[in-house]
Amino acid sequence: VADACLRALVKMLDSKCGALSCEAVVSLRALLQRRQRSEDSGLSTVLPHLVAFLEDLKAPTARASVVWIIGQYQREVPRLAPDVLRRMAKTFAGEPPE
Repeated sequence: VADACLRALVKMLDSKCGALSCEAVVSLRALLQRRQRSEDSGLSTVLPHLVAFLEDLKAPTARASVVWIIGQYQREVPRLAPDVLRRMAKTFAGEPPE
């Protein structure tokens, strides 16, 4: 069931509705927080997809969720975390507090 939810949330990232994409990211974070870390999560394919939408995410909670997800699972995609931090650092001073 969790894998089906994960796939559905990732599909929602492609939505033209920004609010839906942001809520999908926040829900994705909540789902990942509840999963066992030892489960085969398939995140090595999900994380790059998530990062691709980082620029489109405007809600502070969604952007913070991306940072949390990348931080927690950076071992699965070690080259991705530094890039995300670099991109986020450019706008960090202007980010509203979560």
